Amino acid sequence: MRGLFLLAVALGQPAMVSAGGIELHAHLFMKEGMSPMFRGDFFGPLKATSWRDRFSSQANPETLNASGLQVAVVSLYSHPVLTLSMRDSVRRQIALARKFVGENPEWILPRTAKEARDGVAHGKRLLVLSLEGAMGIIETEEDLKEFVDNSGIRIVTLLHLTDDLFGGVALLRGILGFASPIALVRSWFSGTRDVDGVLVNGAGLTEKGRWMARELIKRHVWLDLSHASDASQAELVPMLRAAGQPLLYTHTTLRRFLRAERGITAEQLQGVRETKGLLGVMPAEDMLLGTNSEGGLTALSAQAREIGLVIGADGVAMGSDYNGGVQHLHPSVGTGTSLDQEQGLWQIGQSGDVWRGLKLAPDPVVARFLAGWEKVDSTRCP
Repeated sequence: MRGLFLLAVALGQPAMVSAGGIELHAHLFMKEGMSPMFRGDFFGPLKATSWRDRFSSQANPETLNASGLQVAVVSLYSHPVLTLSMRDSVRRQIALARKFVGENPEWILPRTAKEARDGVAHGKRLLVLSLEGAMGIIETEEDLKEFVDNSGIRIVTLLHLTDDLFGGVALLRGILGFASPIALVRSWFSGTRDVDGVLVNGAGLTEKGRWMARELIKRHVWLDLSHASDASQAELVPMLRAAGQPLLYTHTTLRRFLRAERGITAEQLQGVRETKGLLGVMPAEDMLLGTNSEGGLTALSAQAREIGLVIGADGVAMGSDYNGGVQHLHPSVGTGTSLDQEQGLWQIGQSGDVWRGLKLAPDPVVARFLAGWEKVDSTRCP
């Protein structure tokens, strides 16, 4: 904590804030994406009751409004088996986002960086549409026209949990690696590892993936690298740099602690610094494993501090994965916030308390996000 305070002072930023900040990865409408497995919906009461809940609603209009967030990136997701139509599922989620904004005029759904900056200047809060996993939803020119050009999706996590027609994904830790079973088994036999000995997926982008990446960049969509394998990133990163896009990892953790490809490497972190990109740290116990013995907010603070020392404190956002099937933070001690209560971090309305608990200044992060978005909007076609 003291290190974060000194870092904030050194960067000329206030160490304490009342609320605010930016959430880079929240599944507000997960009922539409995982219907039979998920309890509760966005326009109803919360169903989660503690930090341990994974598939119960952790967000609704009341808690989102109470979060103090200046920017909330809404991650649209559709399970390939649990939904009858992945595209229809995403269409319904976009309609729900529009409904929320229509009923809550302090929020807007910006399609461009200029709209976002003008909105902030007029006291508005930003709901930004993002898509996690393009396969089954955006695959064709017609899909690009519908979901990007017309519906306004501005961030895309091209690759998600399983190798697909677009390319290879980052292997998860432990048994979760079986989310991409073929890639995991193949990696066992190939023995492909990174410089620190972490097992990695040797599969990179496919030709279809290269085409899709180029098309998204051409349409000024910000590509999220969070789930891309090292091999996929080896192709994506040069494309993004050539186009002038800041590197974006909406929800990740440090690989040197996680010891799985899903975490970000020191080299990748340098790329975020060099391009003035952003990284969302995950307040999730499973993603903080190995950081320290305490876990929870203490581990999150340690990661935020280390990341901030590399990319700048204004590049550190939250990527909480609310409603995304992860356990959040166990109760903290001595913060004087709701995080100290027995439920721990369990719903999006506590976002301001997370920023306060970390003593991070949110305004510079929002400014860096808007500046990054402006670069994306002026993208050069690769």
